[in-house]
Amino acid sequence: NESITYSGSLLYFNEPDGIKKIYKERSSEMKKINPVDEHVYSIRDEKDREINRYYYENGILQYAKMHHPLGTMELKRVIESSND
Repeated sequence: NESITYSGSLLYFNEPDGIKKIYKERSSEMKKINPVDEHVYSIRDEKDREINRYYYENGILQYAKMHHPLGTMELKRVIESSND
């Protein structure tokens, strides 16, 4: 059994710098995560198809593209101004 040191939900809060495997809570599986560029990471399925890609700036998630059987989902960080 592998120890869980990093989970999928942490991807939304912390850049996975130096992390090689993550635990995906939804599927209860360990998945490989690989850097594909500076501050860009990819998770691939068992057939080596990319399923998710995450983009970080200063350790903060800026954009994510996630493939699901029902469609592709994109998340983008939005900073709202406080000019109220």
